[in-house]
Amino acid sequence: MANRKFDPEVDVEPLTSCPAFAVDGWDDVVATLRSKDIVHSAAILAGAHRDPEPGGQGEVCLREFIGNALTFSNGDSHRTRRRVLNQLVRPAALDVFRDEVIAPEAAALLPRVIHGPGEDGKYRLDLIKFCDRVFLHFAAKFIGLVDIDTDERMERLRECVTPLSNAVTSVFYKDRAAIIAQALEAKDQYLKEFYLPSLEAQREWRAGTDGRIPDDLPMNFLQLVLEGSDPQYADQDLAIRDSVILFVGSVASSTMAIVNTVADLAGWFAEHPEDHERRTDYGFLFDALQESLRLRSPFSPYVFRMARRDTSIGGEPVQEGQELHVSIPRADRDPSVWGPDAARFNPRREVPEDVRRYGIAFGVGEHLCLGQRVVMGSDGTGGSHVRVLQLLYAAGVRPDPDNPPAVIERADTGAKSDGLDLPRWYDFPAVLEDWTPAQAEAARP
Repeated sequence: MANRKFDPEVDVEPLTSCPAFAVDGWDDVVATLRSKDIVHSAAILAGAHRDPEPGGQGEVCLREFIGNALTFSNGDSHRTRRRVLNQLVRPAALDVFRDEVIAPEAAALLPRVIHGPGEDGKYRLDLIKFCDRVFLHFAAKFIGLVDIDTDERMERLRECVTPLSNAVTSVFYKDRAAIIAQALEAKDQYLKEFYLPSLEAQREWRAGTDGRIPDDLPMNFLQLVLEGSDPQYADQDLAIRDSVILFVGSVASSTMAIVNTVADLAGWFAEHPEDHERRTDYGFLFDALQESLRLRSPFSPYVFRMARRDTSIGGEPVQEGQELHVSIPRADRDPSVWGPDAARFNPRREVPEDVRRYGIAFGVGEHLCLGQRVVMGSDGTGGSHVRVLQLLYAAGVRPDPDNPPAVIERADTGAKSDGLDLPRWYDFPAVLEDWTPAQAEAARP
């Protein structure tokens, strides 16, 4: 046994020689995520212990992208920042983001990104690019980025999304060296062209208004940093890492949630054509979105934890310093909770009274994903994502049968419950069956 306490912020190796402990049943995963004895370890997520060379990919990932970042921090460091950042997702702010930012941006952008008709008379779009741009607009407002009003500037910002997102979870994918290298370039672009100029612009704006914030202006991350709302943000590198986490979480995870739902509904409509007439129904789409979140968990599909002290999970002993591999999608497919068809997509599913329709896709406990409020809405009846799905299905969206989507190839991480193949799309061609030439002509500038 170890003769000192495990420090999840600095230790990069298990303090025991125990094998990793796999956690994938519903009850055990919920207990693990709620346990005070089991904590995040950014170093384990970075894979630093698998890449021990100085300056290795794990060390770079830890230093540049996830070290003590909000999602991967613990204790007072996490709680105090979380209380501060909760100001960004108050009900009034969520309503503004849904009704005045995301929904109008999606409606204005859709006609501009559609191309066609093709030889088959169909109109098409890249669903990843469209969703990225929609939620990028939201992320920029959420972070407080300025000078983003042109297509050129938004495209430069969009170029940062996928590399930065890939860096955070790079341990799961092959060719990690290339992923980290691209992410470092993207981070440099994000800082020099957007984050640092926006920070300075907001500092000047605050000085000119004596620090007063207009009542109709939603709070943003950079305002919280400049106010000193959390003393931890005096560390500029930490503030930057948190901004990157919020940035990619707002865009990449939201995009995956929409694309996954479209992919899942395509299969459902093929088997249940009677439901096709419900494709723009708000309640139906909200249920479908939550069902897809349950199965695919795009926000946090797989997490690592460390035992802070000796404990047990499901009656099995866990030793201090032991590495835990926690599979949220496996827990959300537990037949004891979801029935014998737990692994199948079913937007009509009868959900147990004591669980959420989306399961634990957003996590549970103090590390519940900040984005849960954005997706579920201020009153829990749906937020911006459902509005985007309605817009797409009004145009007749479906995966392009002639152009299959492309995914990032997964690596063998040694994860003990890593059997699920949850694709991470980076290209997703789609057809718009109900987009007509008249609509296309009306949308031309």
